[in-house]
Amino acid sequence: MKRILLACLALVCAVSVTQADQGNPKLKSIEAIRFGPNGLLLIGGGSDVVTVETGDTKETTWTTKEIANIDGVLAGKLGLTSKDIEIRRIAVNPASHKLYVAVRSLKAINSRS
Repeated sequence: MKRILLACLALVCAVSVTQADQGNPKLKSIEAIRFGPNGLLLIGGGSDVVTVETGDTKETTWTTKEIANIDGVLAGKLGLTSKDIEIRRIAVNPASHKLYVAVRSLKAINSRS
């Protein structure tokens, strides 16, 4: 048990001193999205975890409680139709109250088949 605890502690220490990289993390899939403090977005894909400093910390007050046809709205922003996407994950930033969505293009997947 002590060895496991020491190994976990060593891993946490190693992670905390790792330098941040910028650019495309080349995740093959997004399996989880969550928020840390100050709008820090955590993205999990396979065994990789990527953090994104969103800078999104200003609280937003919403007047709309519902977005009709949200899949169509998201797809349209990507130049696709609602049939061409799959909403994989959603998370709300507790700092700003904005919704973040992980969307997968089914068009890219179907074109590989």
